[in-house]
Amino acid sequence: MKYRYTKEDDALLIQFSKAKIEDAAHSRDVITHFDKNGNLVLLEILNASKFLKETGKVIPKEVKKAVFA
Repeated sequence: MKYRYTKEDDALLIQFSKAKIEDAAHSRDVITHFDKNGNLVLLEILNASKFLKETGKVIPKEVKKAVFA
């Protein structure tokens, strides 16, 4: 698993695999990207700083550090 935070966009991207993305679903500030078998490839969290403040206890510390650095 890899993650990347872009401060300009306040977006957190969490990559679960390198599979080709075939489909995506959008719900509020979260976009999920799936491969052809329906497996999660990428999770994109928009307005990440707000999201992490609201769900802080379930997010790994290193991810929160990247966002709030």
